[in-house]
Amino acid sequence: MKRKIVVGLLLLFYSSTVFSYQLSESNFSRKMMHYFETKSPDLVDDAVQFFSDRKIESGHVRDIYVAFFCEFSKDESQRKQIFAALEKSDNPNLHDFFDFVLRVDIDKFFSTQKPNSDLNDLYWACYFADGNNAYLQQIFDTAFDHLSEQRDLGLYLAATSAAWSLASNAQQFVSVTEYLKRISDDYNSRFISELLTRSPESYKTQAIEFIKKQRAKGVWQ
Repeated sequence: MKRKIVVGLLLLFYSSTVFSYQLSESNFSRKMMHYFETKSPDLVDDAVQFFSDRKIESGHVRDIYVAFFCEFSKDESQRKQIFAALEKSDNPNLHDFFDFVLRVDIDKFFSTQKPNSDLNDLYWACYFADGNNAYLQQIFDTAFDHLSEQRDLGLYLAATSAAWSLASNAQQFVSVTEYLKRISDDYNSRFISELLTRSPESYKTQAIEFIKKQRAKGVWQ
């Protein structure tokens, strides 16, 4: 349970692995996480170094990188920078990653997915790429629509993950807090108030206790 909620963003954005001869994963991930705020002009150059130096194996962490750069490359100027970088390099790791990114239709992928914890992480990755509030709304909808779920464990875990991540990122990013306040009139204001004031950890604690109760009733075995 705990692993499902913290996997993804914590693995990606707070990795402690540091390579003295490479751009560290933690530094690169931090740049990604704040790109929508800083618009760092050297992100593509950093990405060239990062993906040239290491092969990112298939899995959820790779999916997060893919989601970020799929959204990032929707900007034509960024897309041109990526193409230019590929033309200058014959590094197979770099080409493997960006050739895949440039083939993916991330919007089509999202349209086919049922809410789940991993999907929340991909929405966050896209949000960090350009600050598009549509991704915040998707995460919020998952939390709002399914946090009271009592039959489908997957939906309940997705909602818990969404609520936890919104509460956590609202503490770190003013834009997340402002968006939640802006939509407060359209939804349950108490629900949003809790997202803005509760400890993120309290959502995990609440989920663990609720799942125990459900299992005691013979549900979610």
